[in-house]
Amino acid sequence: MDRDYFQPSPGGERDDSYLVVSQLVPYKRVDLAVEAFSRCGKRLLVVGEGSERRNLERRARKNIRFLGAQPRNVLREAMRQARALIFPGEEDFGIVMAEALACRTPVIAFGRGGAREIVTGGETGVLFEDETGDSFLDGIARFERTRLNPLAMRTSALRCSRQRFIQEFASFLDAILAAKPSAAVTALSPVETVQAAATDGP
Repeated sequence: MDRDYFQPSPGGERDDSYLVVSQLVPYKRVDLAVEAFSRCGKRLLVVGEGSERRNLERRARKNIRFLGAQPRNVLREAMRQARALIFPGEEDFGIVMAEALACRTPVIAFGRGGAREIVTGGETGVLFEDETGDSFLDGIARFERTRLNPLAMRTSALRCSRQRFIQEFASFLDAILAAKPSAAVTALSPVETVQAAATDGP
């Protein structure tokens, strides 16, 4: 996650829409978000493309807009303005949640997988426990009556930043080299090694 790019809006303006950023494929469970928001009537913006788009559009009511794939700058502005990011599927990580929190945008997520590591319920967002429309709607209702902590959102996101990864991996390499020095590794410092690896292509 690029902490220098994903930052809060200078003016702090928000609108009343919720946001999904996802590939539109079955395992992402965007269908769950479409079901819940079709039932509650709240505004939902869906950014992304995939094989499920037409099916989801057929099921969606008029309060849901599909924007397709969007460039990075449009995505950041959507995150800055949204009332909350919606993350309905289960994934090991989910970088988009960290990007939203870095913009001080709370997250409503299914409480499994990486969401439990990234989102603190009642502080940086809300976790719902079952992959059902009723559970999702309960999560939205809890979000709307919960006072969250915008400062904690960005602090939490910074744990997932590229810069922190470089620093921690460099410390790891330092420890290895200190314990077992090798004449073969002399050209670059650990920080330089990690930075070079982060910028090299495959």
